Parts: sequence; C-alpha cells; structure tokens
Amino acid sequence: MKEINEEELHLYVLNKTLLDKNILYRIEKLAAIDEAFQKELYEIKEFYSNYDRISSNRSSVYFLGSPEAESSGHKPIKLAAMQSISESTELTYLKTFFTGDNYLITRLFYNSNEQSYNLFVLSENDKVDVANAVLFVAGIKKEFIADEKGIINIKSRFIDFPEQIIIHLPLAKFDIIKNDLIQFPQKSFLFQDGKNNFKLELELNENTLNVSLQTAKGSSGKLLKLIIFNPGNEPDFVSVNIDGNKCSITLPDFENFRIMLIEV
Repeated sequence: MKEINEEELHLYVLNKTLLDKNILYRIEKLAAIDEAFQKELYEIKEFYSNYDRISSNRSSVYFLGSPEAESSGHKPIKLAAMQSISESTELTYLKTFFTGDNYLITRLFYNSNEQSYNLFVLSENDKVDVANAVLFVAGIKKEFIADEKGIINIKSRFIDFPEQIIIHLPLAKFDIIKNDLIQFPQKSFLFQDGKNNFKLELELNENTLNVSLQTAKGSSGKLLKLIIFNPGNEPDFVSVNIDGNKCSITLPDFENFRIMLIEV
C-alpha cells in the first residue's frame, strides 16, 4: 500500500478536496484511530495557524502544485513589517513555498524597480536558524545564500521558478579571520547535528584550504558541501562537495569569511 507522504498531509489541512479520494479516506481513517497520527495532523494545523498570524494576505498562500497556485496570478503587496525593506517599497507577490523539513515557509516576491527577486525564508520553530540558508534553483543550476535575516536577493530580470524549491539550512557555521588562519594554518572545530559529533579540521597550504571532516564512526553517511563566503548582505561564495570526508578549495580573497556546511 502506498505510504501517505508529507505533502498529502499538508494538502489535507489546506484543501482536502484536492486529494485523491483513496488518500483522503486513508488519512481520515488513520486520524480516527491513531493518536500519533492525530498529533502529527494537529502540529501541521498549528503550523498554518501560526502562519496566519504573520501573513497579511492568507488568500495568496497556496500549497505546491495546487490549481489555485496556477491560476492566482500576480498580486502586489506592501511589506511594511520587513525591516530590510522600506515601508514605501511595493513588491509583486509571486508564490509561497512550503517545506516539511523544519516547517519552512519561503515567500517569493519580484521587485520591478530593481529587477530582482526577494525570497523570505521563515520557520514556525523559533529554534530553527534561517540565517544563511542556501537556495538551489535546479532550472539554472545555481545556489544563492540568504543574509542574516533569512532573505535571499537574486538580481535577475526573469527566473522560471519551479513549483518546488530546495532550501538547505546550515549544519554548522564558523567565522574565520584570514590573518589568523595564515598565522596558525591548522584549525579544528567541533559541532553536532543532533545525531553525530563532527570534527572539522582545516589546513592552509599557501592559498589552498585542505578540509577533513570526521565523526566518531569515521564516515558520517551524509553527502555534505562546504561553502566559504563573505557574510555580507549579498554574499559572494565558493563551494565544493566533500568527497570521502575530504576536500580542497581555493581560498577566496576575503579578509574575514564564514565557513558553512550543508547537507545536499
């Protein structure tokens, strides 16, 4: 029997009429007898209830792939509450994306004056840090990094955003002063991801940074990417996949930089 997936549960909460009748029957049957399943549905409802309180235009929020999302068109909206946007700035709302992991909400707007896109990454969970979240746009095979407030700015006249976007939250972040690294070319950092203890070792050889990542078990079993960037409002960055727990990367010309690890 086909497993009920996360998207179907969210769609059940948002608009159950869009579900296949068999899926709808199975969800309601489980909800009537399974307390753990009831709790999961309740948490999803709470998620959208909290979103209602921060959204100034609930009617423009749609679930991925729903007919409403296709037919909604563009709707202008003022973002007076967003500190990084002037109160007089008017953006064109395009769509809202929902991600089951960490209950992320990403709202997409277009600024016709600047000919750029703004994506606001939010989470219902206050403990989830959306600063420097990484957006991967498959259609153009490019990555973008959010600023400290979880805002991603893409300077482009047109991007055909898919119905689903990929947002990676950082597993770990470390700030480094380049002169310190030159003076002491070997550094190590410890961090956790909830299940594993990691040790990140750095060794600077001229302008090449050699990286080793280990856990107590040796291999983490994760496919990780290392990103080096300047943590400004519009960060430039370089990135490389960690292959076999090791990688090397040419250090960019930053005086101060941030090293970040994401799971891909």
